[in-house]
Amino acid sequence: MPTLYQRVLGDRFDGLEPALRRFHSAPRRATGHGRFKVIRARGLLGVLPGLPAAGDDVAMALVVTAARGRETWLRTFGGTPVVTHQWLRDGLLMERSGPLTFGFALDVIDGGLGFRAVRVWSAGVPLPAWMAPSATAAARPTDRDWHVSMRLSLPLLGAFLGYEGEVMPDEPS
Repeated sequence: MPTLYQRVLGDRFDGLEPALRRFHSAPRRATGHGRFKVIRARGLLGVLPGLPAAGDDVAMALVVTAARGRETWLRTFGGTPVVTHQWLRDGLLMERSGPLTFGFALDVIDGGLGFRAVRVWSAGVPLPAWMAPSATAAARPTDRDWHVSMRLSLPLLGAFLGYEGEVMPDEPS
């Protein structure tokens, strides 16, 4: 059975750089690690619970587990877990964290992945574009790993979380 990213991307999956293709081909579990810069908003948005602390050199561990056509992504930044759940719906990669669900359109660009949030739900209720948080992310290949960047913003309030760094995939055990 094809993996989630193979189903979302279809024929475009073959355009991924080999390390990304191998990682997203793992049938049950894939892991990686890296060092990240984490940026959080100042003020009220900066104290939202469950978000990783800001830092310039934060250890990150990644564990992706797949079951029944869905994936659970556990990203741990300096000891703070961030869990999201992903699945395919209507051609979009859906990703849920807490009450928010993002519908991402994926693009394959120079062997990497671009993620654009095109729909957002809060507690299952679709949000109009003018009040929906925006999310963008990218995974760009490097020599043996890939560079990840992610930004979350709120209308009128601006960016409240971002991170970027290198992900080194772990060898399968």
